[in-house]
Order: sequence, then C-alpha cells, then structure tokens
Amino acid sequence: MKKSLNILLVHNFYQNSGGEDSVFFNEYNMLMNAGHNVIKYTEDNSDIKKMNIFQKMFLPFTMIYSFKTKRNIKKIIKENNIDIIHVHNILNLISPSVFYIAKKMNIPIVQTIHNFRYLCPNGLFYRDSHICEECPNKGLKCSIKHNCYRGSKLQTIINVLMLKIHRKTKIYKSVNFIFLTEFNKDKFTQYNKSLNIFDTNKFYVKPNFITSKDQHNNFLFLEKKNQYIYVGRTEKEKGIFDLVKIWENVTDAKLIICGSGSLDNQIKNLIQEKHLNVEHKGFMPHEKVFEEISQSIALIFPSTCYEGFPMTLIESLNMNIPVIARNIGNASSIVNKESGLLYDTEKEFIEIINKGKIKGIKPQINKLYLEKDNYLELENIYKNIMEEKK
Repeated sequence: MKKSLNILLVHNFYQNSGGEDSVFFNEYNMLMNAGHNVIKYTEDNSDIKKMNIFQKMFLPFTMIYSFKTKRNIKKIIKENNIDIIHVHNILNLISPSVFYIAKKMNIPIVQTIHNFRYLCPNGLFYRDSHICEECPNKGLKCSIKHNCYRGSKLQTIINVLMLKIHRKTKIYKSVNFIFLTEFNKDKFTQYNKSLNIFDTNKFYVKPNFITSKDQHNNFLFLEKKNQYIYVGRTEKEKGIFDLVKIWENVTDAKLIICGSGSLDNQIKNLIQEKHLNVEHKGFMPHEKVFEEISQSIALIFPSTCYEGFPMTLIESLNMNIPVIARNIGNASSIVNKESGLLYDTEKEFIEIINKGKIKGIKPQINKLYLEKDNYLELENIYKNIMEEKK
C-alpha cells in the first residue's frame, strides 16, 4: 500500500449528537495525523427540520436512494483521485447510493458497523424491554407489526423498504464491513447463512479507540473510596433502575450514578423511599466523570441490551479501574478476566460486591483500544481491501 492515501470519509450526523459522531471525528484526526489526505463528506439530519413541505414529502425516497449523494460523491472521487471510501452512518440523507457509485467507479468501500440496522430496522435487537431478533429469523414484517422504528409504523415501513430493495440488488455484497467487536461480527455471520445479504469474506473487526493513552494520568493516583460507579443514560434498557433496586442488598458500599434520562425521577424517589446508599449526580462534564471513576472500586455496566461499543468501559480500564458487567452482548466481548467480572444473575452480582471479588483485579487494556495500535489495524484493513479490489 502506498504511504499516503486519498481517503473519502463519509458520515451522516444524527439530530442528537452521539458516539458515532465522536468516532467519525476521532478517525478523521487519526488518519490526518498519519499523513493521509482525508476528505469529509457529511450530511446532518438536523437539516430535515429546515426542509419545506415538498422536501419532507420526498424524504422517504431520498432515504432509499439519494441522487444528491450520487452526484457529490462522484465529483469528489474524480477531483481527488480517491483510493478508498470509508463510511460510518448513511441514515437518513446520504442513503446507500454511496455504495452504488463506489461500485460503478470501482472504488473500494468499507463501512464501520455501529449497530444492527441491516438486520433490524431499529438497529438495536431490542424492543418492549427485551432482546428481540425476530426480523432476521421471521422477516422484516415483524418490525412493522411492532412499529419498531421510533414507534412509527410509517417510518418503520420506509426503513423496511430500504432494506428490502438493497438486499434485492445484492449491493451489500460489494461492501466491506468493519465490526467493533467479535460479538457483532458473529451476529451478522450467523444470520447471513440464511439471508445471504453480505460477503462474509469482507468482514473485519476493529474496535473504537481512546484518542490519547495519557489523558487520564491526572486521575490515576486519587485515593479510592468505598464506592462503585454507573456512567450512562438513565433509561430502562441500560439496566440502571434494576441496579438501584437491588442495591438495598449491598452491605456498605456506595453507588454513584453519573448520567441522566427518563428514569431520573423514579430513581430519586426509589433512593429516598428505600434509604439507599446511592447518590444520583446526574449529567456531569467528562473531567468530573473521570475523577469519580478513578476514585471508585469498579465501574458497573448493567445494560440489558446488546449495546454498540461502550466507550465508558475502555475509559475505565485505561484508568486501571475494573468493570463489572452483565454477561450479555458487546460487554461480554470487552470485559474478560483480565479486565473485570461478568455476571448473569442478581445473586451473582450481589456476591461480587459484598465479597469484594473485583478488588484483586488489576485491569489490562487491549492495545487495540489505544490510538497507535488501532491505526495500524485500520491501515492493515485498508491494505487488504485495496489488494482484493485489484
């Protein structure tokens, strides 16, 4: 592979900024720092609010295939002699049209998969407070029955149509995919046996990364308190309400909650009613969160859904703080005996806390979670993809 590449980085921002947006910027900076010429092509779903009534009526068609994206990507490829296209999110304004123009112009293309949307219209494999994999097993019509995308039947139908149309054209077989964990890759591989949507020879695994291994040094030597910490949104699928409920079975340790969401009031009421040794601090700046993590015995990750790639876990490990996680989904791909403990039942969790089982673990962070090694992995993936395209 030549030393410097012309890379087109493609991303559709959500209306509410999230983890995928941060990953996009982190990878852009990483590739630029490595000496590559990186061109960004982005759209922003917040622009939908500014559309006139005609544009909004046409939006479902744009979601399925955007001629604007086709024109713009084609122009960028020609003007910048693009070597490879790296896509993150394409919903709603970019659309899969980026895949078609890449194939037509014989440009290798890869997409980082942040969720399960190609198998499940809501992207989560989660509905009505439980794991759900009906769509890849019984067909996408299941999502229409349950209004899985934002609780809207119409929006769910549009997403199902988009998936069905592009499955029929076999376009996904021309795309390389980077999965953040082996768990995600295994799910896609498992269901591809019956659905035959992808080319599994084009599957790769590369996790997200921390931008600097030194960013937490200021917190490494703070004195530990007899506390455990939860960091994240206070939503039902995160398992936080159940965590607070069972905390009355914990003997003396304190639980710190950093984050906010729809369950804030219920959690505060439960804490007062049961006189729990729990402090709900709400939303806090990153620096304050890092300070709280560094003073804790362990980070608790009780999520009941598969999740994507929780950055909180590797942030904690990078501060030498172990993780206690529910044995489900991507947490079970990240947390192992070198970094923390997994639990299946409430009884197991309570024993971990009350018997101090986590205290002897000194976390070892996977080098791929650090920028230097992560870049080398991405460089190797690009090399393989480009060689296959020749």
